[in-house]
Amino acid sequence: MNHYRIHICCIFLPLALLYILALPSGLPDYDSGEFAIIAAKGGIAHPPGYPLLCLLLRFAALFQQYLPLIFLISFVSVLCTYFSAMLMGSVLYEYTKNHAATALGIYGTYLSCSVWRAATCPEPFALNLLLASGCIYAFWKILHPHISAAEKRKYFALSGLTFGLGFCNHHSLAFLLPFAILVWFSQKTDRLSCFLYFCMGSLAGLLPLFYFFSDLAQGPYMWGDWTEPFQRLFTHLFRKEYGSLSLIPNSQGTWYNAPILFLHTLPKDLSLLFFVFALAGLLFAQRFTKEKSTCFPNINLFQAGIGISILCTGGVFIAMFGIGTSEWEKSIAERFFALPMILLSFPIALFSLRFQEIWPKKNLQILLVTILILFHGLYQWPFAERRNETFYEAHIRNVLNTVEENAVIVTAADANYFGILYGQHVLGMRPDVVIFQSELWSTGWYVKQFLGNIGLPIHPSYKDPTVLLSHLMQKRPVYILDQQQEINTLLQKAYPCGPLIRLLKPDESAPSPYALYEKNIALYQKKMEMPDLEKKRYFTTWEKGLLTYYQRTWQIMADTFAAYGDKKMEDVCRKNEILFAPVN
Repeated sequence: MNHYRIHICCIFLPLALLYILALPSGLPDYDSGEFAIIAAKGGIAHPPGYPLLCLLLRFAALFQQYLPLIFLISFVSVLCTYFSAMLMGSVLYEYTKNHAATALGIYGTYLSCSVWRAATCPEPFALNLLLASGCIYAFWKILHPHISAAEKRKYFALSGLTFGLGFCNHHSLAFLLPFAILVWFSQKTDRLSCFLYFCMGSLAGLLPLFYFFSDLAQGPYMWGDWTEPFQRLFTHLFRKEYGSLSLIPNSQGTWYNAPILFLHTLPKDLSLLFFVFALAGLLFAQRFTKEKSTCFPNINLFQAGIGISILCTGGVFIAMFGIGTSEWEKSIAERFFALPMILLSFPIALFSLRFQEIWPKKNLQILLVTILILFHGLYQWPFAERRNETFYEAHIRNVLNTVEENAVIVTAADANYFGILYGQHVLGMRPDVVIFQSELWSTGWYVKQFLGNIGLPIHPSYKDPTVLLSHLMQKRPVYILDQQQEINTLLQKAYPCGPLIRLLKPDESAPSPYALYEKNIALYQKKMEMPDLEKKRYFTTWEKGLLTYYQRTWQIMADTFAAYGDKKMEDVCRKNEILFAPVN
């Protein structure tokens, strides 16, 4: 190993330690429940399926007899992000020939909230950072002035491999293709062989797709009907059920919302100081190019590739999804900001070089860099750490502990669906409960899967979910977690029960408001695990969203007592409603 690579390993080791300190102690948010089920039991994730990540998580789960599952699968993301930092750090050091600039660039971006949270969650974003860093590393090596023809072909194969693996993980890596085309077009000779090596690497990167046809993909959770696997593979990989370019199905937003949100997020994620450094570094890029061009003729091309990649991943890609302006949609979009964020390490490093020219005292430089990194890490910690985010898993237990035997729980949100399935298949809770995901009812495969699981024949009338739920209510208690327009008629006869709403049969009467109050008080005090509501202002958007289920119960109860004219009980319920109200 080269001397500078040993330095890189040592310089960025604290990153891995910080990531480990920030690891979740319970199930993290969003799609983590889905990936935890697949890690533990096998199965196929939502489109595009993420076979590469699923293989890594399945391997990590082999050690769950020694360590908790959530730690293991989150640790996969820690390793991916750390190795990503090492690759980017290697390029940055060769780019700047300066340890301080390299450290400032890497710590400034890899301790940003979006990257840090990607590093501690079992979702595909950390692996995507590693593959993107592999691309950048390969491009840098190809553009190096002293590279041989054989090495150049090797690095074209490596860049092709990362794109192939990216197709098996997260499609946003495709937005580095303009950089790849720029690098390929810059080759004056040997273009055809370079292209062929890139293609061979890409084909090798597609090997994880065989996961879908292996026994590892057989599990309790399967997204899609895989009885005709090759036909399903095309639908799955290109996300045809979502709309191939739709981040949030049926979103009514506009193209510019996500790029504006990204720009708005940058000062917070880079602790303002590093945001200023990045902006200043962009201004110094041209001067740096002139200084380096004599010894590195392709430096201008490389910087252009980085700039184009920032625009493509932090602008074009996220703009294509057309997100709305709700806090929920914003929080989903923010998870995609990690990739453009790490590319900003280059302008931050350039600013550091310029600053060192102005202030050449080396000891003071080291001290200042250390202070800046410590400040940045301490500032980002409250937003980035996941150790105290235990409400999601507690919420799953609350929901499953609230319902009676053989109940049906109706939800429209993927994260709720994955979470309750996680409670059943990983925590081993309530296998008698049936989960109905109403948003998937428009897909034929889910209708077939759901009806088959509960022993009902496929019937045309069941296309209307209210007909199906009315039928199920004859034999099973039915609860609603998310209120949905499709079943509004059923909600006209219902009552709140913990974080859920219990539907009533046509001939069934709701308990009296006083009996209902006593029932809910008993649930909240004896059966449910609640977070420290004094600290709810620090909750994530996801946790605040969960709080609304609990707030809803007391809002309905307060309105009921108001209709009864019982002002005293209404005030009691209003206090509880305020207690559970999320804080912006």
